[in-house]
Amino acid sequence: MDIKGARTIGIINMVLLMTKPVAGVMVTMMPNDTNSVQNVTLSCSAEHGTRPEFFWTKDGKNITETGRLSIRNFGQALVMHMVSVEDCGIYTCLVANQLNSRTQSLNLLASPSFPQCRTNQSLPKRHHYLPVVVFVTFGIVLVSLVIYFTKVSKFALQRTRSKKPVSKEGE
Repeated sequence: MDIKGARTIGIINMVLLMTKPVAGVMVTMMPNDTNSVQNVTLSCSAEHGTRPEFFWTKDGKNITETGRLSIRNFGQALVMHMVSVEDCGIYTCLVANQLNSRTQSLNLLASPSFPQCRTNQSLPKRHHYLPVVVFVTFGIVLVSLVIYFTKVSKFALQRTRSKKPVSKEGE
């Protein structure tokens, strides 16, 4: 734009980058049914956040790629090959940028669609003590029987000793 009598000294170009904090982190599992599928992918996404970085942990320990675990899509996807009991645990996705970080976890131990991780945790707590109660009861019964038969044996022995043999004095 020309303005009469004005001189152009220079043009200043300014680019402002607005950094948005990370928000709305979600972790999903595909496929949802692992009964017949050997590979499972955990996906992590964030609704908001400028230049987010993605990191995965399992049970609080950083995950590194192995023959059975691979990290794809710039960290957004964690692929488990040949799913087994070793894969059971709590997976956490950490999404971070310059401003903040957010996490979201997926508990494969509690997932009804992950049968490899089912445990007897769903039983009421009283069932966890059942083997102990049975063992203690058996021990008490066994000790009681030993004491009973020891007393019976002593009583029988005393009875036999108290009976004097009949002597034939007339012969």
